Amino acid sequence: MEPLYTQVREKLRTGIASGEWKPGARLPNEDRLAAMFGVSRVTVRKAVAQLCEEGLLKRAQGAGTFVRGQMFEFSLASEDLGSVVDDASFKRLFSRAYQAGQAEIKAFNLRGQSTTIEQASRIMAAEGSSLAIQTFTLPHAWFPFKLRQKISGGKMLLPDSEFPPPLRVCQTARAVPPTKKQVALLGLPGGCACLMICREVFAAEGLLYRVETLVDGRRVVLG
Repeated sequence: MEPLYTQVREKLRTGIASGEWKPGARLPNEDRLAAMFGVSRVTVRKAVAQLCEEGLLKRAQGAGTFVRGQMFEFSLASEDLGSVVDDASFKRLFSRAYQAGQAEIKAFNLRGQSTTIEQASRIMAAEGSSLAIQTFTLPHAWFPFKLRQKISGGKMLLPDSEFPPPLRVCQTARAVPPTKKQVALLGLPGGCACLMICREVFAAEGLLYRVETLVDGRRVVLG
């Protein structure tokens, strides 16, 4: 069974996602939340602290805890994967932060801003076998928090308080030979090609985020 603070954290997250607590709304105080969920104030405090660290909530000294700005539904899916994502399960591979090189500084238009890049990768499984390896990349300048919040299926809910609004999406697909590590992770037979689907979302300022999905070529049929 999950710890109580984790259960409270996820109930709060669900309430935010469903609109029970809208962007800009103040949460009930710790005493009321503790009574609502039947837990101690310490448990509530830990759950709220984690959501503040993720960026879904923010504390204002002397005023309370508030839901941050507009919420943006960050799509991790690809049209080419269709409904497979809805029934898929996921396992995190890694998450890291690194300093952008010149190419990424130019692509993400990071001159004069933080050049830290947040990146995470996960395996997508469906029908009892590994289907794809998915890696998403976001600049810290637009998404100033660690990529540790729960990602659900093909979407992730993020606070729209720092980054510019997305304007267009560019998606490309190409056949690529998998590396030895990717062959092992996906359980591919020798000589099997993969499909690399790259989905890039742009704002007026430039590239906002990128999602790269390496798919077992036997599992996807392009229309």
